[in-house]
Amino acid sequence: MALSATHKLGIAGLISGVLYALSDVLIEYLPELIHSAFEAIEWTIDVVIEHIFHTDLHTTQIITFYLMLLIAVFILYRLIHRIPYWLRAIKNTVTEARQQVQEQISDYWHEVSAADKLKCLAVLMLGLGLMLLGLLS
Repeated sequence: MALSATHKLGIAGLISGVLYALSDVLIEYLPELIHSAFEAIEWTIDVVIEHIFHTDLHTTQIITFYLMLLIAVFILYRLIHRIPYWLRAIKNTVTEARQQVQEQISDYWHEVSAADKLKCLAVLMLGLGLMLLGLLS
């Protein structure tokens, strides 16, 4: 049985409402969840290194620290190399959106009658005049 558009909209609204209601809880506990995941990964690396190399606690912690530092530097290196691609993609998207909006405005302006153009300009001049009056008073 397929859901109707009303049911789909109701389900989407319900999910949105639940997420909105739980947003403060999610924001509060997300850092704790990330920290717990980090600690679990660190503990796992500790156990594996201790088992493989038969080292004491201090040596295991030093090896784990430098291994995690190496992983962090690698991830940072990869992110830094991706930034130019992301910026180029954002620039292209913004440029295309700006061109589309300019074309829509131009098309609309060519379709509007002369009387409506005068009304629009009059409203614009009135708004600018009121803003100027507010700034000077």
